[in-house]
Amino acid sequence: MTLFRIFALALPVAAGLLVPALLAWKRDWRAPAYGFAALAVPALLLGLASGTGIASSFAVVTFSAAFAALALGAFMLGGQVLSGLLVAALSIALTLMGPWVKDAIARNDATAIEARLSMVLAADPAIAMSYSIFNIDVLRSPGHYGSSFSDFLVQAPSWRSTAMGYVAAGALLAGLGFARRRSLKLPE
Repeated sequence: MTLFRIFALALPVAAGLLVPALLAWKRDWRAPAYGFAALAVPALLLGLASGTGIASSFAVVTFSAAFAALALGAFMLGGQVLSGLLVAALSIALTLMGPWVKDAIARNDATAIEARLSMVLAADPAIAMSYSIFNIDVLRSPGHYGSSFSDFLVQAPSWRSTAMGYVAAGALLAGLGFARRRSLKLPE
């Protein structure tokens, strides 16, 4: 189970970096699809071999596909650099946005604390998967407990709602990218 969890938690970031890179390399949708499949099939097999279950294994792959769609949308809007920066920033959302949450804690604004913490935890793919797919309380683990964020968490993010947010944001970014190309008369 541990090997599968490690692979699963790294899968969204790997897919988010690989899929746009393959599309940049070869402007054909088959290359990113085959690249994602090369990551997804071992994840499914590892999940089934570890006894995790088919539902959790498919949840990991579905969530990773949604994250890859977000990265692909960012690629369509601003290229590979923007896509890579977005993947990197979301992968360390708790570290980057921690001061934003601590500001709400310092002001003792319970509504802002809950909203900001939920958004930050849902943005980070590894944390969202840890909570909702693997039932691991990341904030109460020894590495993050000192941040005191765990005292304010009311409800952990759902992988389904986070995945839908990734897909919606990816579609919006891709749409903006297509609109930009049309307005500048760039080739699709």
